[in-house]
Amino acid sequence: MRDNFIFYRSFYEGAKVLKDSDRLKLYEAIFEYALDNTEPKLKGYPLGMFSMARPQLDANNKRYQDGLKGAEHGKKGGRHKKNKLSGDNEENPIGFLNKTPNENVNDNENDNVNENVNTSDEEAIKLVLDTGEYYSVTNEQIQGWQQSVPLVDVKSELRKMQLWLEGNPKKRKTTKGITRFITGWLVREQNSKEQNSKPITGVEDVPDWYGNTKQTEPTPELLEEIEKMKESMRL
Repeated sequence: MRDNFIFYRSFYEGAKVLKDSDRLKLYEAIFEYALDNTEPKLKGYPLGMFSMARPQLDANNKRYQDGLKGAEHGKKGGRHKKNKLSGDNEENPIGFLNKTPNENVNDNENDNVNENVNTSDEEAIKLVLDTGEYYSVTNEQIQGWQQSVPLVDVKSELRKMQLWLEGNPKKRKTTKGITRFITGWLVREQNSKEQNSKPITGVEDVPDWYGNTKQTEPTPELLEEIEKMKESMRL
């Protein structure tokens, strides 16, 4: 359990594309996961957005836990250092006999975590930014987005984004704005797919000029009027 955590602007930018109710669910999930380590129960768009934020939340939590361990060592007087010359060595109790001690030992731990690391053998998808640098999309992000927009081929759309950004230098995004660009693109594509896949059933799906007649079959009077019009056109 923690008392605080870092909320990044990229989380805020990504959540802007959500409707109010979904945005609230996403925020609550982030808070509960970061503060209480509670696994969220999300689906749809909020799940995809949370999957994008999870790697950074996990990285921050690791640094927080490492900090607690360091504080605990400090209370105990720090880590005990072995005296190699006095024989405080388990492998060679009498000291370095016939061995040359290596003084160039680096005991520093590197806690730097890159949230955009692609561990797959597949080539990483990178989107060019306004600075000329590249934003690497992680597999976790792709999987999360794919769950949110099931009608969309996320990897295919990311490749299209690559080409679009390369061809439009003046419209390239910032580091903070790139995730909003990606999610906005995917949501629009999902909405387009949903509209195109909507089945046509019932009077409500026919053109307005016909649906407004409140009927599905022409009346005998209308048929008679049509025949009269045909006759007059033949004259």
